[in-house]
Amino acid sequence: IHVEVAELEGSIASTPSDVLTCLVESIQLEGSSNFPGGIEFQWQTADGNVTNVLGSNAVVDAPGLYTLLLTDEQGYCTDSVSVVIGADFETYESTLTASSPALTCSVDSIAINAVASASADFAWMGPEGSSFEWVEDPYTILVQQAGTWELITTNPANGCTSSSTVEIGSDFTVPVVEAGFADTLTCSSPTAIVEGVIIQPEGYTPLLEWSWDEGALNPFAPWSPESPQVLLPGTYTLNVVFEENGCAGQDSLVVFQDPEATVDATSAQLPNVITPNKDGRNERLTLYL
Repeated sequence: IHVEVAELEGSIASTPSDVLTCLVESIQLEGSSNFPGGIEFQWQTADGNVTNVLGSNAVVDAPGLYTLLLTDEQGYCTDSVSVVIGADFETYESTLTASSPALTCSVDSIAINAVASASADFAWMGPEGSSFEWVEDPYTILVQQAGTWELITTNPANGCTSSSTVEIGSDFTVPVVEAGFADTLTCSSPTAIVEGVIIQPEGYTPLLEWSWDEGALNPFAPWSPESPQVLLPGTYTLNVVFEENGCAGQDSLVVFQDPEATVDATSAQLPNVITPNKDGRNERLTLYL
């Protein structure tokens, strides 16, 4: 009689794969043997993590070396097999830069540029209800809403994501302008200085410019836009623009002239003859009022 005794041999199958990713959070290890039955299975790992064991099968959720020990009921035959579970959690990082830190009266749109791997999938997100236009798909967008803008990059090979954000501010502060006041022009004071100009709020750099339909200002030093010298009566408008945000405001003042400081020339007369004979009389053409 010839009797052959088969050696006990075990095997392991990994489902759905042997690599953990952001899409595959756990793996089922399916153990089996070449014996039809009567086999005891025991799972061991030193650096992994077994979350559940059911007979010859185990569920793991960490990378590492997993070993399956097989023993027959009589303890005569033993075997061990191992499988290495790997991990792929690589992400594609990104950085965002904005063409301007804030939307203002002079900046109505801002370009946001991303630096990231071309292998990544891009997903742009902005404040609730916002939208954007493509400048260069998928790297650069043009936005017109303030708030937090986010780029989520996904590694299509493993489903792992990374995000970066940039904060877009807004500044539409308008200058509050008080054009001040000036004294009435008179014969004894034919010019006046504008005083009491106020521009609020503080913290901005105001750019001042005066305009008028009738009137005149002395443009030369030592007079300044904050305290100009008025030369003629009229309505003067002070236009102010904040250098930081381009927002504008204005106010006006009216400069009057004393009616007594004017001359009624309707009755003016000119002589029709002069006698330049050096006798001191009627030597030149003189206007008589």
